[in-house]
Order: sequence, then C-alpha cells, then structure tokens
Amino acid sequence: MATDRLKGDQLIVRWLDNSLTRPYAAEHANPNVVRIIQQIKNSSHQMLKCYEFGCGAGALGQALLRTQIVERFAGCDTSQEACQLAQNNGLDVENTTCEVVVSSMPRASFQDFNLFVYADVLEHLVDPWVHLKELNNKITPGSWIVVSIPCFFHHSNLSSIGRMDFEYEEWGVMDITHLRHYGLKNIVSLLKLTGFYISEEIPIMPSFDPEGIQLYNESKERLPVQLKFGDMEMTIRDHQHLLQVCAYQFIVAARK
Repeated sequence: MATDRLKGDQLIVRWLDNSLTRPYAAEHANPNVVRIIQQIKNSSHQMLKCYEFGCGAGALGQALLRTQIVERFAGCDTSQEACQLAQNNGLDVENTTCEVVVSSMPRASFQDFNLFVYADVLEHLVDPWVHLKELNNKITPGSWIVVSIPCFFHHSNLSSIGRMDFEYEEWGVMDITHLRHYGLKNIVSLLKLTGFYISEEIPIMPSFDPEGIQLYNESKERLPVQLKFGDMEMTIRDHQHLLQVCAYQFIVAARK
C-alpha cells in the first residue's frame, strides 16, 4: 500500500489524471464516481463494502451492486421520500443525517465497510473537518473514502462574480444549500487535515459541463491565456488553474 504523503501543489500536479477530462454526464448515478470506485477495486484487489452518506434514492448503490463493483451497500439520507424509494429497491438505507450516523454507529459496525462515499455532500455540512475526523477515528486502517465536491472557481461562478451578482441556484456550484466552498487545494487540504492520504493508485478526476469542456479544449494549448468573466479578466497561467475554471467538480479517492 502506498504511503506517500506529498503536500500542496506537488501533490495535485502529481496525482491529477489529465487523460480523464471528459464532459460531465448528468445521470442518476454520477458515472465518474462509479469509474473511480471501479479503479479502487482494480488497484486494491479488495472486495468492496460501501457505505454512502447522502445516498438519495440509492442510484449509486444500485449501479455498484448491479455491476458487481461492490458486494455490499448501505447508506443514509435526510430525505424520507428518497430513503423509501431506496428501500423499495431492496437497499439498506436509513433516514438520518451523516453526523448522526458517524456519532452514534458503533465502531464495530463501521468496520463492516471499507469504502465510504460522499457524492456532493461535504459542501452541505456545517463542519466537515470535525465530521471526517470522527469518521477516520472509527473506520478500519486501509479503508477508502471517495468524495465528489463542486469547484468554487468554476467559470459560471467566476462570471457571476465578474458581474457583481452573486447568484444562488437551486442546484450546481452555487446551490443555495451549500455551506462550504472548495477549490482543488481546499479539497486536498480537507482530506489531509482529517487524517486521510491520497494515493498515487487513484488519480484525482475532474468532471466537466459542456461549456467547461469547450473552454478547456479551446484554452489548454494557449497557456497562459487571458479569460474574461463578466467585467473581470483573469490570467490563467497553468493547467491546474485552467482545470479549476473548467471543471464542475473534482472526485478524489483517499485512504486512512
């Protein structure tokens, strides 16, 4: 098992998989989350037992079980309606919050799982640092965590800032229910500070919306490039910065 613990820019440049730049696909189960969990299975040769925080109606769980990427799935969600749908499909899902699960579930129960997923969830938590530290204290060494988190520096958000009009939305990067905002460095820092490390086995994966992938393809060979967002101009000097402007979210796998 890799134990390399690089820091900051060195970590991101070394672990970002540039070959995985593809348009974001709006499916019920995020296909890039499925992909990264498949990579975990392939690289670790483990039988994966997954617990998903904020699992909704269980679309990801159904996809992982159907394709036999995981052998067991359980989860929680705050929506009673979503949990009922998941339970109707035979999934082991409870109607509660992430915080309640981590604080109340016995350590022995956590050790029944070796993969924990937060797909667009951590940005909704009041204190994700405390939450992830508590999770880390309960799970088995070598367990995986997969997070997908919107990128605050996405071009749509920069355009709002450039217009001096900080628009909230029903969903997306500026979802009105988001309590925390992250760039790529902040995502990496969140995981490191809570006791997880990002292994070279599984590269960081960006996801793109159609406008983002178009901007990426138009700009990647012209760096540094001057881009305009509303009335604001920015010089995008390197590939890492361009990815954060173009990627809707980043998906990161880490280990305890």
